[in-house]
Amino acid sequence: MQRVRSSDKRPATLLWVFLFFLSIYIFTAGGHYYSSDGLTVYLVARSIVTTGSVFIQEIDALPQLAIESGINNSNVPVVLPAQSIMMMPLYFLGNIFTFFNQSQFSNYLLQLTTSFLNSFITAFLILFFYVFLRKMDYSKKTAIISSLILGLTTIVWPYSKFDFSEPMMTLFLFGGFYWLFAFGKDKKLYQIFLAGTFIGIAQLTKFSALIAVGPLLLYYLLVLYADWKERRDLKKVIANLAVFGGSILFFFSGIFIYNIIRFGSLLSTGYSFSPQSTGSGIAEFTYPMILGIFGLTFSSGKGFFLYSPTALLFFLGIRPFLKKNMVPSFIIILMTLVTLAFFSRFIYWHGDVALGPRYLVYLTPFIMLPVAEAVERFYIKRYLYKSFFSGLVVTGFIVQLITISVFYNTYLNRLIDENPGKIGGVNEITKNVELEAVWYEPKYAPIIGELRSLPGRVSNWKRMIQKNEETLVSEDYSKIFFWFLKDVPDYWWVYFSISKAPKVYLLSLMLPFSVFMYSGYRLLGDVKEK
Repeated sequence: MQRVRSSDKRPATLLWVFLFFLSIYIFTAGGHYYSSDGLTVYLVARSIVTTGSVFIQEIDALPQLAIESGINNSNVPVVLPAQSIMMMPLYFLGNIFTFFNQSQFSNYLLQLTTSFLNSFITAFLILFFYVFLRKMDYSKKTAIISSLILGLTTIVWPYSKFDFSEPMMTLFLFGGFYWLFAFGKDKKLYQIFLAGTFIGIAQLTKFSALIAVGPLLLYYLLVLYADWKERRDLKKVIANLAVFGGSILFFFSGIFIYNIIRFGSLLSTGYSFSPQSTGSGIAEFTYPMILGIFGLTFSSGKGFFLYSPTALLFFLGIRPFLKKNMVPSFIIILMTLVTLAFFSRFIYWHGDVALGPRYLVYLTPFIMLPVAEAVERFYIKRYLYKSFFSGLVVTGFIVQLITISVFYNTYLNRLIDENPGKIGGVNEITKNVELEAVWYEPKYAPIIGELRSLPGRVSNWKRMIQKNEETLVSEDYSKIFFWFLKDVPDYWWVYFSISKAPKVYLLSLMLPFSVFMYSGYRLLGDVKEK
């Protein structure tokens, strides 16, 4: 009997994939919150831990939050609760750190620790991507290289450091897709339960997950029909329907319970659907579809293929991928078309203020699955193919390095200040600032502007360190957000180096760096294996 080497053991590779990406994402995290939604998620997590409720207290001094007036005129979040619940373990971890520090750093350390949530979420997403490709019978080498392309050359990397709900929604939608595929191959009841659970949690993360749920439900019906044709077992079909439907409805009902807790009504979500409303959400589907599709895909400010150039490899791999995986390919294409049709008409298609096409982030791992075929053909194709492939990978990696290094808020604020009257007009319907020049005019493209600003940011950081220009992070958690609006590289250890917080914590950088080196070494060994 042939002995199985430790490097061949699947669990070992899974661990190295997860730790490799987690170490990178933590190392390049910003360590702060980027939006009102993110700060609201944090405050809800804090409120659940400290008071056992989702009601938010002490909001007078805070920046704009994603809140509405709820039951008994309380301040309740508009955001759904899944992110806050997932954040709670990191909040407990942050509280442990605060025991060993002066009280004025407590709020900073709590926000620093909890801000790593999407680093963990995105590392799990890449892990699922790797497992999915292995389940599709791609080699370990192909799965690892394809995972590196997804994790380091697409927009999922910068979103691993932001506080938006897209990474978590992406993880659970893609995870649901994986479990549906696994059920189609293995016919295990627990797989269909996990598929429903993942899709349900995605819906409990963000309302817009419902757009992707339709194609996934269709996929389930197709898989179930194929199972029926093969086994002709009506009891099995009924059991599968009950388990899948029950697991989805369990989490979906959580939305209604959450609505009752917040607003005393099943259908009140906190989002409004009329231009006259002063609520936090306005759904107007009047944007020109062609312009919206161009904006989402190829515009200089928000184009998906600009922020994820390697997604173009989809077109190299889709044909052979379609032959091997016809039904999953059909679902991926359908989900992409449905998403584009929906958001191209949405007046907030741009998702501002945010980096790139925020509402298309969840499509990224789906679109990148066929890239595995392009990876496999790299070694047998000619020079032109290899050059195009390599050029996209290098370009994608550089784009992500730029976007993870600059806090997009500081760049946009500077752009508006330097171009009065040209950028930042007010929309007459939504009454919000519109950045149309940034979306469509190449001279204002964020990627170019952020690249130009990087040398100055590095110089500012060096100057602050050389002149010992340390500043104390406010003890008031309501003011911490504004402390990070500095012209320096957007990494948590950069901010830490110019704060008066204990510098001994910078030694913690050794942990992600060591994990990165060792896990990278192990993955390199897996790639070189024959």
